[in-house]
Amino acid sequence: MSNVARRYRLTSKESKKIIEEISERIPTMDKIFTKKKISLEVIDLGSAQLYLYEGIPVLVRREDFLVPFIERVIDGSVKLPRVVIDLGAVKFIVKGADVMGPGIVEVDEIPENKIVSVVDEKYKHPIAVGIALRDSRRIKNRGRSVKNIHHVNDKIWKFIKSGR
Repeated sequence: MSNVARRYRLTSKESKKIIEEISERIPTMDKIFTKKKISLEVIDLGSAQLYLYEGIPVLVRREDFLVPFIERVIDGSVKLPRVVIDLGAVKFIVKGADVMGPGIVEVDEIPENKIVSVVDEKYKHPIAVGIALRDSRRIKNRGRSVKNIHHVNDKIWKFIKSGR
């Protein structure tokens, strides 16, 4: 990870476009953005961008995927369908691995390409946000089932936890 994070503010027009993009995928996401005219702040970490709204991390863009910052899922600000994984898979997910079908214990009703939260089976605590690669009927099959986009302990998480 580069030691220098580039920080800048988006115009309200650019911000509106990003908010529309995420609100299309997660309709409840627009409840976070309470003001009419919004200017998001961006922290560019190279391979990922973190978007702040009024100083609070709200979105992450990585590999052309835009997802909620995991703290917004943990604190309940953003509700996502859940993929529950067994405890043996947790250590791999928090190191960035994608979720494999056999590690899935339970799943909400989800279509393919839906943004989901990955939670552990014991505490139901969100540990990652990803994209479902299959619908809920086929998600437990062998192979990759959820692309891990952002997880606790990744460089975005560490950047925020370090106090910026």
